[in-house]
Amino acid sequence: DLEEIEAILNDFKEIRQSRVVPITHKQYGKRPVAFIEFQPNQTIPEKEIMTQLKTKLPPFKCPDHVFPLTQQELKSGLKLSKTALIETANKYINTLKT
Repeated sequence: DLEEIEAILNDFKEIRQSRVVPITHKQYGKRPVAFIEFQPNQTIPEKEIMTQLKTKLPPFKCPDHVFPLTQQELKSGLKLSKTALIETANKYINTLKT
């Protein structure tokens, strides 16, 4: 469940907040993708995030990707738009495929 993934991500000392959204996947139907905002002056490589998540979640629950939240997304209001994040995730993933 997406909230479970968010709770684990939010336990990282380097992460201020996270939002996990489902994106369409040809083989599995839907797969999670995470967006994160780091604490000020903090960062952690995606590979390390994924390694830690794999120790706390079964493989099928681990996000396929972890992307940073942009300033535009953060300024859009208190509640991050799930639809907008799904669109952003798909754009990022299409960029990775090229």
